[in-house]
Amino acid sequence: MLHDGEVFTLHLYEAGDLVAAHVSSHAYFDEPERPLDAALLPAVRRFAGDGLDLSDAALLAALTPPGPIDVDGWLAFRRVAGLLD
Repeated sequence: MLHDGEVFTLHLYEAGDLVAAHVSSHAYFDEPERPLDAALLPAVRRFAGDGLDLSDAALLAALTPPGPIDVDGWLAFRRVAGLLD
């Protein structure tokens, strides 16, 4: 989801349970920054399926591009969508 066109959020569920979540800017929601969820990269790979070979570097570049909030959220959204086709 692209929240207010500025912050990319990703929530992945399996069998109705949240298995991983990502927010491109916690500061936008007045929350302290947190480290990347350790379950995120494996969960994205499972979601993407066997057809996509996604390296850690490619996933991290897509999920966490540098830049101001209104750029990095939109860019993360576009990059992740592009990776997942």
